[in-house]
Amino acid sequence: MTATRLKENNEKMISLLKTGAATALSKIDDDVTHIICNSADFSIAQKSVSDSAFCSFVTPKWVFISYSLHYCLPVRSYSADSFSFFSGFVFYFHNISIPLNQVYLPLCIHRGGQVITSVMSQCTHIIVFNHTRPLNLPPEITTFPQIHVVSELWLESCLRSKSLVDDTPYLLQPVNTEDVPVSFQLQTTRYIFEWENDIRASVDNLFDGCTSDYSTAFSVFSLIVLLIDRTQEQFFLTCSVEKMGGRVLPFVQTLEHTLEIYTQQSSPNALTHIICPYLRSGQRRRLQRCLGSYPAQILSSNWLYSCIDQYTCLSTSQLNPWDTQLFAPAVDAAIPEMRECVISVTGFTAETTPTREQVKSAIDTIGACYMGPLCKDHTTHLVRKEEK
Repeated sequence: MTATRLKENNEKMISLLKTGAATALSKIDDDVTHIICNSADFSIAQKSVSDSAFCSFVTPKWVFISYSLHYCLPVRSYSADSFSFFSGFVFYFHNISIPLNQVYLPLCIHRGGQVITSVMSQCTHIIVFNHTRPLNLPPEITTFPQIHVVSELWLESCLRSKSLVDDTPYLLQPVNTEDVPVSFQLQTTRYIFEWENDIRASVDNLFDGCTSDYSTAFSVFSLIVLLIDRTQEQFFLTCSVEKMGGRVLPFVQTLEHTLEIYTQQSSPNALTHIICPYLRSGQRRRLQRCLGSYPAQILSSNWLYSCIDQYTCLSTSQLNPWDTQLFAPAVDAAIPEMRECVISVTGFTAETTPTREQVKSAIDTIGACYMGPLCKDHTTHLVRKEEK
């Protein structure tokens, strides 16, 4: 259910949403799932939504491209929050070294961008590193001449200024501004099945290396995963849970209606777990009001990922201090002041307490950017393991 806060073309947007089978709300309530607004209106739009709503703020571009591709794109990459100044951009890194990729990949994603490993029609920029003449660009660039080919200096300029910089001075070749005919229907059919098949294949590869019997680890579990339109992540978790013998229950219209169906003790799909990355106070009260005395466990997605990583169902009865924090949903999507932090770590391994993966999860949970290597130009904090 979607509400728009656009001063112009509001009627056209509502018509497009209805064509795509969305419910366009004239009044914002707790069932709203998306607010469509421009970055300039984000702060005002945010104040209009109750903290009990499970809602994302997206730009109009999210609607147009999702409609063209016939499925919902990840909202994180089309956020209306001005912090995500790469929102809506799709990058391809050309001629990049492994160390530089380890630096720029997390920084671009943290600021709302997407990075792909091959040139396709969705690509907006090819970032050329260590460019020389001739550029020796991928041959696909001739198929998509509307892509901006820019120097890595543009990327660096944006990251240093913490804002979107005009890319015109950094263009390495002219951009074809003419409309490029693209068959969205053809791309849609191929693209949807490609990412679904890719995720299934990655899940198969993940479990093929396991020597223990994982097929019944979740055999008595039925989970609701509350990831607001993280389509590909939701699909990965669903495939993994099914591999381990469990079920991810589909969402039905509203949160209240969904929980009413699955909390009936006589239901063959009786709910056992609710998985969500964070719960604001209003969202938690809403969940608890819906559940009443029903004994469903509310856990963070960190718990589910840890179970998948270890091919087993991890007990939540006796947890170490780190897992106690990580396995409970965070109180918010991020700590605002932490979003500016780029954190590297040293001294942590798979055998230390906490482990390197636990520290990385904690950094992600508080909303900071985790960077594997230490980078003097971008790392703001280095977390060292205390030696005893």
